[in-house]
Amino acid sequence: METPIPPARAQVARTAPVMSKDQLAVELKRLASVQVADITRAVKEGQKAIALNEVRDLAQRLARLADAFAPPAAEPGRDAA
Repeated sequence: METPIPPARAQVARTAPVMSKDQLAVELKRLASVQVADITRAVKEGQKAIALNEVRDLAQRLARLADAFAPPAAEPGRDAA
């Protein structure tokens, strides 16, 4: 079960310095290589539940990374000018 990011920490992530394309590529490669290695190991050992948990963990990590790059949502009731 994923632990939600506290609002204060989520705000820090949005105001943190922006990553360059190269830095983002390195982070994506790191995330994928670590998780894929764990998934591969679990599959080879016949541990389907662990493999599925690793796939879910990778999806959650990628979603959090994507959220960090998403533009902030417009406030309700304000015109998008």
